[in-house]
Amino acid sequence: MSKKVYISTTPAQKLLMLNDNLMFKGSWMNVAAILDINQEIDEQILLEAIRTAMMRNPSTSVRLHKNVLGKTKMYLSDKEPEGIELLDYSSLSDEDFEKLAEKWAQTSFHRRGIETQLYQIKLIRRKNSKHCFYVNFHHMGFDSYAIMETMRYVCLTYNAMMNNEPLPKVGGSPIAMYQDELNYTGSAAEKADLEYWKNFFDPDDEPYFTNLYGKGGKFTQKKGMRSGTCTLPFRNKSAHLNLRIPASVVEKTNKLAELWRVSEQSLHLTALNAYMGMINESDDVTSIVVVARRATLLQKRGGGTLVGSVLVRTKIPRETTSFKAACKISNMRMNESFRHPRQTMFEVNKFANKAYKTASLQGYNGSILCYQPYFNVNDLGMKISFRRLNNGAAPTHLYTTIMQCDDTGDLCVNYEMMAHYYTPDVVEKYHNFMVKFLDAACDNPDKTIAELAKPLL
Repeated sequence: MSKKVYISTTPAQKLLMLNDNLMFKGSWMNVAAILDINQEIDEQILLEAIRTAMMRNPSTSVRLHKNVLGKTKMYLSDKEPEGIELLDYSSLSDEDFEKLAEKWAQTSFHRRGIETQLYQIKLIRRKNSKHCFYVNFHHMGFDSYAIMETMRYVCLTYNAMMNNEPLPKVGGSPIAMYQDELNYTGSAAEKADLEYWKNFFDPDDEPYFTNLYGKGGKFTQKKGMRSGTCTLPFRNKSAHLNLRIPASVVEKTNKLAELWRVSEQSLHLTALNAYMGMINESDDVTSIVVVARRATLLQKRGGGTLVGSVLVRTKIPRETTSFKAACKISNMRMNESFRHPRQTMFEVNKFANKAYKTASLQGYNGSILCYQPYFNVNDLGMKISFRRLNNGAAPTHLYTTIMQCDDTGDLCVNYEMMAHYYTPDVVEKYHNFMVKFLDAACDNPDKTIAELAKPLL
């Protein structure tokens, strides 16, 4: 066995561990999903492909270690993959299997991920000769991009084995990416980021809190304050929704984004802010937006976790601003914040607390938006459809993930929410608005936000 070389966890990972200390259920770190396999397979070759891919992929060897001082560090393990097996649940109905899978998803990793394999992959035999993967990845070792790349590598490995071809090349080690993050601390880049976020909060221009309940609803501002409740400590039970944006709407938004030279994400942020602005009666809306991964392609394919999110504040007069103009403003404001993504929200919020003398749990955003349609299921080499499972615990009020999950052309929207903060009916009401708003706005981009939104509320 080779000697273990320990590396410190990154600032983003330290924030995850800080949140972990406040969570009753360790399952909040689980990123669990079902991947339905929509083709015939060779079970034994696919099992061997999973084992081979997990052994070769650098990110799957990352382990967590907690020393005698209680500090968490990382190292690469040379142990063989564990727990990869074929399970026969062909006697269960689809409904009963979904319940079982959610039970698995809500079970914490052993010792909350310390000194244990940070992933679980099972090949499941279902009724009617169908199969699926059950996957569960620990967020300290994998972010969404790493999970998708891992499963992509499994599928490519299976295809190579089936066709007697050379195994696909692996990505780089995530350790290099982590080391780059550690070198950031104390650097000129960090000082520039800190200065940006300090100036983001002008003491004479406090943001305005918005959420999906609207003005006068639950968790709005206390009298005389512009901030509101953004989280509920120790009340982390989650609710969960998997909904869709139809392919017809996706095609429209993508075409306009290309025509206007803005990101597709800016159109979705504009739709979110339109809803927030209308129901909260405010042109001033602040959201958290997740940033695309900062790494080379080789590092991205190597996996690991690199969580990045930023505050984006827009002031868009909804009665006079067209959808087209609003999208360009949203795109500009996102790009400004995206240039400074390496400070955690915990550190950023300190500047807000100081500027406006607010409590640590107070803030201005009612939603987190993660737009990541980069996972192209058509590039996998296997016919796969993907859906997230409820892990039973949520660390924030609402986390929205928009991504491709099958070959229909739809975008899947996964909503993960604190059950004591948002209820599924409140979130579904927003989702229905968002789909109809984008559809109408793409057909009438010169209409104002208010003209488009009012008929839908």
